Amino acid sequence: PSAGGSLVALGGGRTIDVAKGVASVTGARVAAIPTTLSGAEMTGIHRLPAGAESRVGAMVRPALVIADPMAMTSQPEPALRASARNALAHGADSLYTPFANPVSEMCALRGAELIATALDHDRGERDRASLALGSLLCGYAIDSAMFGLHHVVCQTLVRVCGSPHAETNAAMLPRALALLVARAPDRLAGLAAAIETDFEDVEGRVRQLGGDPAGLGQLGADRAKLGDALESMVVRPELAFVPGPPLAKADLAELVEAAW
Repeated sequence: PSAGGSLVALGGGRTIDVAKGVASVTGARVAAIPTTLSGAEMTGIHRLPAGAESRVGAMVRPALVIADPMAMTSQPEPALRASARNALAHGADSLYTPFANPVSEMCALRGAELIATALDHDRGERDRASLALGSLLCGYAIDSAMFGLHHVVCQTLVRVCGSPHAETNAAMLPRALALLVARAPDRLAGLAAAIETDFEDVEGRVRQLGGDPAGLGQLGADRAKLGDALESMVVRPELAFVPGPPLAKADLAELVEAAW
């Protein structure tokens, strides 16, 4: 056992991320038992506790994951579709970064295919194991290849404007992909095939998979804080991973407004 003991995180992404954050300063090992499709159990991506922000090298990935498909897909249908679209975003955002590699790409595309195929079926006829596996694969992909535009925007909106995590990802993903496919068609062409759509209709297909979720305003995002959120987004270093000309604050504002 590690010097810091062990932590068991049973729950969604927030619960697992808290355990990882605690472990980053205590040296504990984390066992994760996910109850959503957040993908947190597969990554070393999490916030650090206050006062420990400089300890980036201490980021923790769970040492053990107990992935029960029935538990991971047990949310009510609207929440489950939002969580699934969050999982799909992990795969999509990993495809074009400088760290993308053959294994991360294979996992992202297979994960996207499993998620899309599962969501095409009604809840009673859905292959829940395939949906859970798709989430795990996309979680691996983002841990391996990191992320860019979509997660920069969503992480900042959740932190600054107070909108819920999975639902924010669900609202933003179609719009973010519409921008990304124009900038990186060679890196995202495989995604269109994986989710069984034409390259030109990736946005519409992702909307369909999510059940056309609520916009950011309906989700409770605080518009008064949007200016602060945009200022935080534009200085994030991960934006440099996005192919094409540098993204300006006006580009990000247009993207967020389209999802409001």
